[in-house]
Amino acid sequence: MLLINLILNGILMGIILMTQFVSYPLLKSIPENSFTNYHATYTRYIAPLVGPLMVFELTIISLLTFQDATDTLLIASTALVILIWLSTIFIQVPLHNKLAAGHDSKKINRLIQSNWIRTLCWTIKFTLALMLL
Repeated sequence: MLLINLILNGILMGIILMTQFVSYPLLKSIPENSFTNYHATYTRYIAPLVGPLMVFELTIISLLTFQDATDTLLIASTALVILIWLSTIFIQVPLHNKLAAGHDSKKINRLIQSNWIRTLCWTIKFTLALMLL
């Protein structure tokens, strides 16, 4: 299960790095008259890709932590996953919901800035996953 944790984490880290450095910054350059359609298409494709991976990651890290609730690396990894979920649910999803109405530079910048939470958490968790393996 530790290897599955590492692989899942690596995939999610790759996706979040691409999102942070490519996808979200590109939102700034989408013309306002095409933004709503572009954003709807982006969210329609990314959600079914990332959602199941996040659920699988949460399941795996929960099982690992349940097996050894004294391992500080597992506890830290679980805390990072919880933080990722909280950030996604309470920051990124609401921003995407607001952006569904149309281009808004301030909201796009907030999305990029707030996404550092998930980017750093998945990167740190990947380091922990390597250490656990």
